[in-house]
Amino acid sequence: MSLRVSVSARLLKMPGQCVCCSGNNETTKAAAFTRTTGVRVVRQDTRYWDFPHCYACLRHAETHAQMLKIRGQGAIATVAAPIIALFAFANVLWLVPATAAMVWAFYAVRQAKKLQARLSSEMQPKCSTQGPAVQYEGWQGSVHTFVFANDQYATLFQASNAKKLVG
Repeated sequence: MSLRVSVSARLLKMPGQCVCCSGNNETTKAAAFTRTTGVRVVRQDTRYWDFPHCYACLRHAETHAQMLKIRGQGAIATVAAPIIALFAFANVLWLVPATAAMVWAFYAVRQAKKLQARLSSEMQPKCSTQGPAVQYEGWQGSVHTFVFANDQYATLFQASNAKKLVG
């Protein structure tokens, strides 16, 4: 389960434990959000907050990101291969990219399975999620909104910033 928390502040107090597993705080990782505005003149404004993590949780979150990336590439290759193969009926040269796309699709499935197995071995019993344990949903004025996968950490975060809570 996840918990959405909104705070109005320029400075936040972070509980001194891992945002994912509630273990020892060994390092930090940024939770970022980029706001894009404008039509003719496009502007981007990125803000971030550093949340405490342990190294083990950073490792499995990175493995999860790699797995999602390879799955996405595999899905694209799976869709592209038969489409490219249709062109091979008109020109034999299209067989080369069609074959390459099919090989990549099979490779991506195999790699995703390996990453899933690695992910399962990297996670600890107390980990709250496979991927990012906190998501920064953005800001409006001074109000910042976060979604925490770890309810225990979210409760500690709320207690640490009790006077800044919104809603």
